[in-house]
Amino acid sequence: MFSKARIINTLGNRAVHGHRAIPLDDAVAAVRELFHVTYWLARTYGRAARPAPGLAFNASAPPKATPVRGQTAEQLQQLEAGLRERDEKLATLLADKSTLDDEL
Repeated sequence: MFSKARIINTLGNRAVHGHRAIPLDDAVAAVRELFHVTYWLARTYGRAARPAPGLAFNASAPPKATPVRGQTAEQLQQLEAGLRERDEKLATLLADKSTLDDEL
């Protein structure tokens, strides 16, 4: 189990701290090892329903990755403007609430 946990940790660190795209094989390997670790935990420490002894990892079961489209600078500026407007409304509402609280 330690070697499986080490593989999960290593691949996860590469994914989070690396600057390149994660190969599909690495992603499948990490999920497969995670399946094995959780299967072992459930079989060993499960109190009620335990997984079936013949349960095996199926690489086709996880959903396929879809490409993430980046946002344009204009879309980000629109989002920023919308968030700024919401922040201003919230600040106004909080000020009104504070005034009402003082009156009460």
